[in-house]
Amino acid sequence: MNRTIWVVTLVFFGVLIGTYSAWQTQTQSNQSSVNALAGIEPAAGESGDVESGDKVAGVQIGGAFSLTDHFGKDVTNESYSGQYKLIFFGFTHCPDICPAGLARMANALEIMSDKGDVIQPLFITVDPLRDTPEVMEVYLGQYHDRLVGLTGTDDQLRDVMNTYKVYAAKVEDPQGIHEYTMDHSAFMFLMGPDDAFLGLYGSDDSPAEIAEDVLKNLS
Repeated sequence: MNRTIWVVTLVFFGVLIGTYSAWQTQTQSNQSSVNALAGIEPAAGESGDVESGDKVAGVQIGGAFSLTDHFGKDVTNESYSGQYKLIFFGFTHCPDICPAGLARMANALEIMSDKGDVIQPLFITVDPLRDTPEVMEVYLGQYHDRLVGLTGTDDQLRDVMNTYKVYAAKVEDPQGIHEYTMDHSAFMFLMGPDDAFLGLYGSDDSPAEIAEDVLKNLS
């Protein structure tokens, strides 16, 4: 009897230790992923310069893409070669995040005035089913006359979102206004003329802060 109890106790503690070890490994792995992703969101003015193809906090940002602009023309990242790019991902049916983000982008460009002429602002949709070139042309005209919308096939957009580490997922519209809405990341990316990743701006960054950091990267 004592031997049986002893064996059962050993098995119990073996399972307990194994479970704890697996949990700890998974926790460390999850934390590493969180830390890596958190590291790509510097505060405005603290992004610094990152050479093309380099990794920021273990996460590579940006790269080649092949899409269609809101004029119906096929474009790639090479179409904007030699230009700085300010890129925002979103969709035209977005109720608040996208209008706020595009307004910040437009206001930042206005603050930069002529100095911002070297920047091509881009809006890449995460909802190609509804965001046709015609829809985006009308929508983006409300924000800035130099803002260009980009769309493409599901595969093309999935590739570019993976390249920029952007999250997007279709969900039921909680307000019941539309059939569905999109959950998505709301970062604004500053890319250099050689597609180098230069800056990342979030919803807490004001147009003035964005403009200041962008201009610092242009010098």
